[in-house]
Amino acid sequence: MLPLLASRFTLVCPDLPGHAFTSPHASLNLSLPNVSGFLDQLLVTLKLKPSVVVGHSAGAALGAHWVIHHSHAIANTALVALNPAWLALPGLAYWLFPPAAKLMALNPATGFLAAKFLASPEQAERLIASTGSRLSPQDLSYYAALLASSTHINGVLSMMSSWNVQTLEGRLPELVGPILMCIGRQDQTVSPAQAQKAVKMMPHAQTRFFEGLGHLAHEEDPLQACEVMLKWQGLNQAN
Repeated sequence: MLPLLASRFTLVCPDLPGHAFTSPHASLNLSLPNVSGFLDQLLVTLKLKPSVVVGHSAGAALGAHWVIHHSHAIANTALVALNPAWLALPGLAYWLFPPAAKLMALNPATGFLAAKFLASPEQAERLIASTGSRLSPQDLSYYAALLASSTHINGVLSMMSSWNVQTLEGRLPELVGPILMCIGRQDQTVSPAQAQKAVKMMPHAQTRFFEGLGHLAHEEDPLQACEVMLKWQGLNQAN
């Protein structure tokens, strides 16, 4: 998506702490408030005040938290949420998932063993398919490289075990600025029903559905995703 957006916007695309090519910190607590604070520190250091925040899945939760707690112009900060993970997992998953992630994160061998298991295009393809998305062989090779990193996997587990979106869920009505939710109809990770529930909680939220696409809809069809975002942003600025 970046080449399609770079001609119109100044883009800041940070890895989260412990993710991808950003190293972890020995004493780092990757809770949602802490990661949101780190993002704000980065923006202060760069002397930037984003007019649009775009986040995918957990990144959408991070974007929403930053807008609520750190944006200096809350009413004017637009938020684009790609298949957002804004609500607590339903049912039994809510009770089992965070403790399981915490137990795995506490085991220093987890990342190494998971990376050994996932470090192949075939395993990456199975994992991506479980989200309801289908990616090209080239895109799958990028995920295979990422999944081969034990540091990245440990960073993801540490974040998952530390996040509590229940507090964020209760504050979603405070997002009074313009919001666009882009939802893949085939999303198997965050169900479209969750998105429809969330949109009712926010006064100015709009939803666009991508037919036949899954949790990684913006990677399956970046052109469509960018066209929807740019059209919405143009209308938003005109109003």
